[in-house]
Amino acid sequence: MADGPTSLLDAVEGVAIQGYDAERRVFYWNDASEALYGFSRAEALGRRLEDLIIPEAFQGAVIEEIDRWLAGGPPPSGGEIHLKHRDGHLLEVHSNHLSLPDESGAPRLFCVDVPAVGQRSLEEALGRAPSAAANAGPSHDIRTPFNAILGFSEGLAARLPPSLDGDFVADGVVVEDEASARELSRVLSQTVAALGDTLGALNPKPRTVEAQDVLVEVASVMMALHPHPDNELVLAGLLGDVRGRFDPFLIKQAVAALTRHAMANSPKGSPVTLSASKPRGFLDTVLFVVEDSGPPMADDLRLRLLSGQPLSIEDEGRGRRSKTLDQLAVAQRIALATGSLLTVERTEAGTNRAGLGVHNHPTQTESGSGQPGG
Repeated sequence: MADGPTSLLDAVEGVAIQGYDAERRVFYWNDASEALYGFSRAEALGRRLEDLIIPEAFQGAVIEEIDRWLAGGPPPSGGEIHLKHRDGHLLEVHSNHLSLPDESGAPRLFCVDVPAVGQRSLEEALGRAPSAAANAGPSHDIRTPFNAILGFSEGLAARLPPSLDGDFVADGVVVEDEASARELSRVLSQTVAALGDTLGALNPKPRTVEAQDVLVEVASVMMALHPHPDNELVLAGLLGDVRGRFDPFLIKQAVAALTRHAMANSPKGSPVTLSASKPRGFLDTVLFVVEDSGPPMADDLRLRLLSGQPLSIEDEGRGRRSKTLDQLAVAQRIALATGSLLTVERTEAGTNRAGLGVHNHPTQTESGSGQPGG
């Protein structure tokens, strides 16, 4: 693909995602899956999972696992497994399987895969961070690079004060490879900036991104880090080929923050719905929507959020961090830094609808500046 991964940070965005229906047929196959497994999207769509990437010796076991899932059991097990490339050789990948129904309740299975060597390299790099950051390192239950980074950032938010000195993200990350150190330094600096460090600045680096990849990875993060058995996550509709040009790391962080807030706000037993679309008349924009049926947001908070006024992350009179405001503040900072439109509205159906309208950044040729926008 034109914007293929070339570095450690690119690997955070270049995760292979496939979607299968109840008959194990492919309905979603992203660019990273093409690059990893060798099958083009046209070759993969409509074919069964076992006919593409499952080694023959394991096909029967995989079909049995999927049948148990359809009968009400857990999704097929993941972890480090061997899958088949188009040319027949085996690939060791770290795979996470997600059961995410559509809005009609039809079962769908998503596989989120990354080469195992890439996952280990990232976790080792995070483990070499200074002690305050390393204590917030990724859980063994986190299955993709983006999950590892977001798990790291959420642990960081829980352990560090609202005002950070930022010193540890400049030269404090000890990584053997200099290029990897620079990449990890950017990941950490952008995470700290999103959490509200006044000494750090968000610096978007746009690339072409598939909208459904953002939603599937955010759902993967929520299910790995914040399992809510009483609040189901739903991906609404089949998005097809909805793409935009934006910084995928930052936008995933923003959508994840809105999702975390919605899950905390949603009443027990009520689903939280994620969707993305190209709004009619705004073809240069991808609109990500997170919807829940909890109580409405207070008018003063909603106005502060939408006007860009900094949100307080202290509970009044308690002197401690408010996790829900923390999440909204992260989404607000990223929206402002990326030129995205953040909206929160109450629908006629009585649900809360948080929207993040992400505008396409021009390419270097289109901008004429020689530098990415943002």
